[in-house]
Amino acid sequence: MKATPVFLKELKSLLPKSSYEQRKMWATYIIEKNINLKELSELLKCEKKIATKFLWMLSDIAILSPNRLLKELPYLMNYCSTVNQDYKTYFASYWLYVGVPFENEGEAIELLFQFLVSPKTNITTKSRSVLVLFNLTKIP
Repeated sequence: MKATPVFLKELKSLLPKSSYEQRKMWATYIIEKNINLKELSELLKCEKKIATKFLWMLSDIAILSPNRLLKELPYLMNYCSTVNQDYKTYFASYWLYVGVPFENEGEAIELLFQFLVSPKTNITTKSRSVLVLFNLTKIP
């Protein structure tokens, strides 16, 4: 289903000050209505606070419906590359929740090692990176 202009406007307006409960409610709505995440990804071009809360909401979607996010991760990874490279740190969480799509494995491994060696990467992202890399070693 297409994201309606009204829903996009609501997210742009309310995401910056949203609570976990609100984002979880929107994530549930997105899953139930099968709203196109590619259309919603335009929120990544908005001010940083909107984009960040949208990225958090993607984690909620991953937790509630792992397969829903998994199939969109290749597109989102590519899209983040064109919008803001810093947004890629969120993928350590997504990959931990839903796994790494086959088509992103090489890029993911390289990126996860970059997170590990960078002094700018926070400890949460580093720990998730290690776990994702460990999980990738179990793939036959």
